[in-house]
Amino acid sequence: KIEVSDDELNETLEKIAASYRTTVEELKEAVGVEAMRSDMQKKKASDLILESAVAGAPEAAEGESKKPAKKTAKKDAEAPAEGEAKKPAKKAAPKKTAAKKDAGEAPAKDAAAPKTKKSAAKADAE
Repeated sequence: KIEVSDDELNETLEKIAASYRTTVEELKEAVGVEAMRSDMQKKKASDLILESAVAGAPEAAEGESKKPAKKTAKKDAEAPAEGEAKKPAKKAAPKKTAAKKDAGEAPAKDAAAPKTKKSAAKADAE
């Protein structure tokens, strides 16, 4: 079990109190001694794990086998098999665009287009 001595706790509390320009007693009331001790235990445990860690590749668990990475197929680089003709690539369909308007002509109004309230009132006024 990882323990934090009273001396370690008091030393840490003094450092923190000095950095916040407060007294150790005010800090103990604000933080709580047991909460501080618990945090220090967690920090010690974390430090111990980091110190004893060994860098390396993770080992596979029992029963697991390492699978090779999947390879992607090259689509264009593959030659067609004998007897097969290479199919031409599909062309994209042309985009649907409005017909180009001549610079001098006004666009014709579409009688079938739905009218808005403003356009209907304007048409009634004419």
